Parts: sequence; C-alpha cells; structure tokens
Amino acid sequence: MSKRWVWGLGLVAVLAVAAVAAGPKITWITKHEGRAHWWTLKTVRPVFGGKEAVYGAANHAFAATLKATVDDYRDVVARLEKDNERPNAPYTFEATPLVSLATPTLVSGWFFIYQTNNGVHPNDYYRCLAVGLVDGKARRLKAADLLRPERKVADFGARVLLPFVNAEKVKRGAAKIDALPDGVVEDFVLTPTAIDWQISADEVGPYAEGAYEVKVPYDDIKQWTRIRLDADKKILGLGDEAPAKG
Repeated sequence: MSKRWVWGLGLVAVLAVAAVAAGPKITWITKHEGRAHWWTLKTVRPVFGGKEAVYGAANHAFAATLKATVDDYRDVVARLEKDNERPNAPYTFEATPLVSLATPTLVSGWFFIYQTNNGVHPNDYYRCLAVGLVDGKARRLKAADLLRPERKVADFGARVLLPFVNAEKVKRGAAKIDALPDGVVEDFVLTPTAIDWQISADEVGPYAEGAYEVKVPYDDIKQWTRIRLDADKKILGLGDEAPAKG
C-alpha cells in the first residue's frame, strides 16, 4: 500500500472567520493524506493563541471533533479497501472549518464535512461546537448551558427552535414537521448576534430539500437564555462569568 502524507501549518486567508477581529490569533493546520486511485483526505483545523482557558479548551474540542470524524471515515474506507471496492474516482473526505466567534469567554464554529464513500450521492454535513465558561471552568457547551436554570432543552426545542425551522421550510414550499429529531438542538454555533443551527440534509426532511441554516437572534429569546448582551445586542458571555486563565 502506497500512501502520501503532506501537512502544512500557516494562515489560510480563504477560510471564513467571523467576529474575531479583537480575539486571539488563529493559526490553521492543513493536512493532506491519500492512497493513489483509492482515497484522498484533506482537513483544516484552527488553533487559537492566548492564555485564556477557553482558547485551550477550544483547541482540544476542535481537534477531538475532527479526529473522531476522520476516524469514522477511515473505518469506512478501510472496509471498502478490504472488500476491494475500488472506486472509479478516489473516495474523498474534506473538512473545512469556520470560526463564528472567538473571545476570551466564548469560542464557536463548525467543520463542514464533504465525503464520498461509494454511496448514491456525496454526503455533506456539519460538526458544530461551542466552548465557554460554565461554573468558572472552560468546556464544550451543550444547549442546556445556554438556558436559564428553570428552562428545559426539550421545551426550548419544541417552542423556540421548531417554529423557526418550520418557517424556513415554508419558505422552500416544504411541509412542516411536528417535532425535531433527537440531537438537532445540540447542533448549534454561537455568532455575535444569534444562535445558528446548521441542519444537514435529510435531518428535517427529504435529502432533496437540502440543508437548513436557522438563526435565532439572542434578543428574541432573552426570556429563555442566560446569554448576556451588550448595547448593540451582541453576545458578551454567559451569566456573570469572567475570563479565566489556563
């Protein structure tokens, strides 16, 4: 088996970065790997500079998320190789990141994954993540961490997110859904002004409908969340947390 392995470390200007002008320096690690005529793999991962604990936790979260996704793909390709299912064109895996928010108290973004693995059509989906301070400790955030103590994630999904999802479906002439699939509420990123859900194709409708992006402005859900906003209705942090050093 012949493999090639090339990796690069540098700033990649074409990658999308939002709301980090006053945040940390971000370095992008690019890796390429493949086997001739069989498969190719390209990934890009952000690394956040700075001593704040949130940046360290974000570096771990982005690295772990990417590794888990790549490992799953490697397993699929290994089985195809074992069965000698050689493709007409190499199987492809690409992971492209976007950083939507990077401050000393909050970091968020996603990996957009594009892959082919002998299926009927290519698969593309998102791996979303957010990192912040909870009880003074930096860690990956769940939907419950954004909500007031008396609020429940299931209620938030049914009463807040679901209507926004159905509004987007109506815009496409698609049928509304009665409930959200398990896990959709957790597929969020934080932006300066809204919680942004990246919903992959076939999660809330037929694959032909495509993916959905659903943005819920923070100012519209103040009664639900513990998100602090500034005078311009942009996110400051969660609760009363202050930056922690790590």
